[in-house]
Amino acid sequence: MRMFGNFVGEAPQRIIICGENPSEWDRATQSQFKSRPWKGPSNKLWPILLKEGIITAKADEGSEQEMLDEIGFVDIGLAEWGLASTQAQGNFRKPGSKNNPAWFREYKPGFFARLAEHMQRASDTIMCTCGECGAPAFLVFNSKTTYEKLLALDRMKVEGGIKCGLQTVKPKDWPLPETTKVYVMPSTSGLNRYFEDDGGFAVWKALSEDMRAYFENRAWPFKPKCYPCREDNLARQCRVVVKGGRKRSLSRLGRRSQAALTDTDLQTVH
Repeated sequence: MRMFGNFVGEAPQRIIICGENPSEWDRATQSQFKSRPWKGPSNKLWPILLKEGIITAKADEGSEQEMLDEIGFVDIGLAEWGLASTQAQGNFRKPGSKNNPAWFREYKPGFFARLAEHMQRASDTIMCTCGECGAPAFLVFNSKTTYEKLLALDRMKVEGGIKCGLQTVKPKDWPLPETTKVYVMPSTSGLNRYFEDDGGFAVWKALSEDMRAYFENRAWPFKPKCYPCREDNLARQCRVVVKGGRKRSLSRLGRRSQAALTDTDLQTVH
């Protein structure tokens, strides 16, 4: 079932924006993808993404797939389509839940699992065997408070407190590799009165410049590091697994299934 708060593609993502919980605006507009995630009338996110060149107009105005080709979105909380806010599984705004770490403790494992599952699926699409090459290049928490709550679950502290920008301290059991750059941003919600106090537009500009340098003259997604050369990729596409008289493309098997194969299982198709 399609869920609120989980818009990621099958291929590796250049950038994923992470929030705390799907908003009322998202619930009202996304049941048939009538609007982009987090595009409420007072939210600054999309104007910033466009202004800083993090996405193109095609991601803003095109199809859902055209958006996912450039950017993905996840929330720690999830909700099924059609549920009212008070029924939503991931509604952290229920009475008495404000600043309550119990909600984060309950939904953190599922959130981490969704990130790991996306990384594995994306790795498969680029014929990665280590399972990490499909990780997003950048993951951005669009709220300093959200990141502070994740760290607080395991009593992790950052000397001097969390500052918006690139992060070096990650939550315990963080599922993504070190190659994924994690940024924390001031919330772009119109309700955030401290946007400028936390760095405001300057922090987003710094992210844009980092992305521009990171992707400069390099085609995305990058070639898997677990393959030494392009010829190996081509050879893998031509190999099939033969078991029980049935043939399957080796490139369509998951990493664990590949690891269990023996040489007698493999044949090369010319």
